[in-house]
Amino acid sequence: LNHHSPAPKKALPKPPGGFVVPVEVRDAPKYGEGQKGVFAMERIEKGTVVYRSSEPRRRVHHLELPAMLGHMSQIEATACLRQGHVNPDDAEYLVIDSDDAVRFLNHSPEPNIYARTCCAIRAISANEELVISYQSHAEP
Repeated sequence: LNHHSPAPKKALPKPPGGFVVPVEVRDAPKYGEGQKGVFAMERIEKGTVVYRSSEPRRRVHHLELPAMLGHMSQIEATACLRQGHVNPDDAEYLVIDSDDAVRFLNHSPEPNIYARTCCAIRAISANEELVISYQSHAEP
């Protein structure tokens, strides 16, 4: 008889900013060179909350945006706009998630995360990318 215990499960690193489930930000080349995405490190069950805002987000009024972007390099300004979003309930402001990993969530016409509640729409497999529908955001 073999009385060996199964190997202990390897501890996963702390999730990146804002996420409450094991995920990692890594390259997502299908979106273009240098683009990132958020990927599940283990299975996430349907209905699981995956993200909670961990810090106050910066809000920039649309009239202040040109001056702010004018002080940035083109690369910085592009990243700021690409990683920000506009909430439909507060469409006068661009919300900038500069230090929060949620900025790496990409769009899909078949999302697996509800953008408004940050809950899994369905079970998500390990190594699957977490994606939202940008239709829940307002037009900038």
